[in-house]
Amino acid sequence: MFRTNDLEQLMQKVDEAGFGTISLPPEVCLSLLARLKDLEQQGLLKSATITKSTDTSNNDQAKTIRNDYTYWLEKDHHPTEKNLLEGLDQLLLALKNYFRISLSHLECHFALYPKGHFYKKHIDQTAENNKRFFSFVIYLNQNWNESLGGKLVVFEGEQKIFEMLPHFGQMIVFRSDIPHEVEPSLSERRSIAGWFRV
Repeated sequence: MFRTNDLEQLMQKVDEAGFGTISLPPEVCLSLLARLKDLEQQGLLKSATITKSTDTSNNDQAKTIRNDYTYWLEKDHHPTEKNLLEGLDQLLLALKNYFRISLSHLECHFALYPKGHFYKKHIDQTAENNKRFFSFVIYLNQNWNESLGGKLVVFEGEQKIFEMLPHFGQMIVFRSDIPHEVEPSLSERRSIAGWFRV
């Protein structure tokens, strides 16, 4: 799924800036999009939860921080999920070797943000969940344009240092201790979010 040269460039970007982007093959993303839409039709996506690091365990309060719907991927669920997770194992190995971190596994879920939904500024690596070292998002939105919003915004302190529209087939990998948010969009926004962990 990943070419060696592309992975090397991605590692360098993450090393230098804390984040980097890479394109995935269209056929992989089309298969993932079809799988996600099938899960939606079956009603298998659930309201996302948040960890207690956000200072709330109340689900109503949680919805003021994030209000997307998720479904966790597993290799034994479906061939499409298995293929993606095996491809991501290749990326895990590249990160492990480049950064000399004993990453042991990854986790990821489909994410559906209905129109107007969001995930406020947060970090993925917290005191309660400090085993996440690198985060990633894969976008599955066809024909997206800037007027639809839904950007991923990366921060350094309070300053925005990077913005990314959720274009089909694009993937971002970033350090899990970097603050980021998902801005509301004017259309349904589909993606896969995940983490490489120790």
